Amino acid sequence: MIRRRLLPLCLLALFLLAACDLLPRQAVPATPVPTPPAYHWDERASVVLLRSDRFSVPLSDADFAARVPACAVFGDGRVRWVEPPDAAAAAQGALGRLLESRVDPAALAALLERVIDSGFFALEPVIGPNLGPVRELLIRVEGLGTHTVQVADITPAPAAFDALFGACESLRQLDEAQEIIPTGGWLHVFPLAAPGDVRLPWPPDAPDLAALVDQPRWYADEAQVAAIWAVQRDYGARASFWDGERAYRVILRVEGITLDTPREPRDPTAPLPPTTPWYPEAEARVFTAWLIGGLPGPYRTVGLNAMPACSIFGDGRVIVSEQPIGRVQVGKLSRTAMQDFLDGWIESGFFDEAPGTTAAPPDRVQQVVTIQLRDRELTRTFTTTSAYARSVRNPCAGIAALVPYEPEAGYLSAERIGPADAYEGDIDYALVAWPEEYPPLRRLATPTWQEDAASGGEATADPLRFAWAHLHGLHGNPNVLFTQQGSAYAVYASVPGVNMGLAAPTLPAAE
Repeated sequence: MIRRRLLPLCLLALFLLAACDLLPRQAVPATPVPTPPAYHWDERASVVLLRSDRFSVPLSDADFAARVPACAVFGDGRVRWVEPPDAAAAAQGALGRLLESRVDPAALAALLERVIDSGFFALEPVIGPNLGPVRELLIRVEGLGTHTVQVADITPAPAAFDALFGACESLRQLDEAQEIIPTGGWLHVFPLAAPGDVRLPWPPDAPDLAALVDQPRWYADEAQVAAIWAVQRDYGARASFWDGERAYRVILRVEGITLDTPREPRDPTAPLPPTTPWYPEAEARVFTAWLIGGLPGPYRTVGLNAMPACSIFGDGRVIVSEQPIGRVQVGKLSRTAMQDFLDGWIESGFFDEAPGTTAAPPDRVQQVVTIQLRDRELTRTFTTTSAYARSVRNPCAGIAALVPYEPEAGYLSAERIGPADAYEGDIDYALVAWPEEYPPLRRLATPTWQEDAASGGEATADPLRFAWAHLHGLHGNPNVLFTQQGSAYAVYASVPGVNMGLAAPTLPAAE
């Protein structure tokens, strides 16, 4: 999940660096301001860029599991849609064939411009009563996030919604369409009080239906999977399977076809992993909180060492920092604890207000919070100690048992800022001698990847750990400089997935 929100993160980093650099010294060179990236589509095959659908609210558990969106566009340039059946078949419960074609890249690029200019991302997520027939549209753009809008049929839709709702279908190339038939999927089984209109025997060599109730399993018998899918496609909720004792509704769920469906497991006997309203990947930042603004301070050499006050990742990992640099601690939340934490923010009305910056005096510390869920993402800025109940300096304090963090790998770079004696005796600076056995600081002008050798060789991440320990927690001074051969250096330790610095390197493929 992962991968995401480049523009908001760049802006937050710029806010923080600006707050930390309000009193520059002549000896410290100005840090170049990076150019924010342009909006773009995520090009990964698993990412849904655009999804449109019609359904009735509320859905039963079985209907929710069986839901196949009317149309969806994926990051690798594919569009999938349900071809509606003829009137007679639709009256008999047929859902329609699932087709796929490529997308014209020029048409997709043109659509991006329409989305950016449309005002869609400013629309409320639910328009009209959340009951009865509705239309739903999801759009994901890097730099804007993911936004889902649901409009009731009895409510006039905003122009931005109507203008984009049919965009998915417009990207289809009907002359290239091919039907999608799954070869494997998760079997979800729901007991029925009475058999459906279409009654089918369950194959004796297929998994036991009673054992699959409340415990979906992966099934990969290609012929039987195709047969189950055909029943689901042609009869929908009218069909039931009989195992000799009871009738069941059997639903095949497949990643990229049904909503929020896990991929094929490495172990075919493994149970269905728990679904979550957030992206469960370890690199997905589900919750991020920064502190910005306040009175000008003596922080001048933070750079890529800047840390969010709190980050919570999709796997429950929590990283807490004393901003802008200081002690870093890590912990882990259970799925239940993470759900409770996010529920608290959601129930407080976090998503009920439009994004933006709350007016505040320039000397007032403000908190910037981003929450990214599967169906929505929002960044809000508000002053700490305001009337907002959760506007505290560190919202992650006390939510998990924390231990000190020590990096195992990351980037290390250094920037010479002047002679060391220019900073001696300055209470705003701590000077640390750089060990001679480590790479000379002058050779670290370009970020260098530091990692322990897997087989016990000479490669080591000790220089990274040494810099990290001094930068994050060993000194009370706001700026930590490293000295070598009479020069003072600002050293930057950038650990992917921890602070907001450089990404992990691309390793060569194994031969």
